[in-house]
Amino acid sequence: MKRKFASILAPLLLVCILFAQTAQAAEMRATGGWPSLSFSGTTAMCMAICQSDSARDTISATLTLYQGTTRIDSWSTYGIGRISFNEECEVEYGKTYRLELSCSINGAAQPAVSGTKTCQR
Repeated sequence: MKRKFASILAPLLLVCILFAQTAQAAEMRATGGWPSLSFSGTTAMCMAICQSDSARDTISATLTLYQGTTRIDSWSTYGIGRISFNEECEVEYGKTYRLELSCSINGAAQPAVSGTKTCQR
């Protein structure tokens, strides 16, 4: 009887452990921000995502487009767990632009992330 009980209990425990690990993996998320700058003619397409490691954290973020040290445009938003930007702005051919994303999670400022590209014909 003990042998039969053990042969049933071992696979059942294994299944429980696998389900518990899968549930924990679903909760884990990477914290950070990802800006993306591309061009369509003289239109800059400014996209970004900022997310926390918890779906319950509050996030506020600002996405700013610069040409040199001159601010061309800026957008701000806030949300819970994850926020995204999808903005457009007129630019000039031959100039280099920097897109910077600044995020705060639960009021704590995160390091700014940026990317640079040149608008080409």
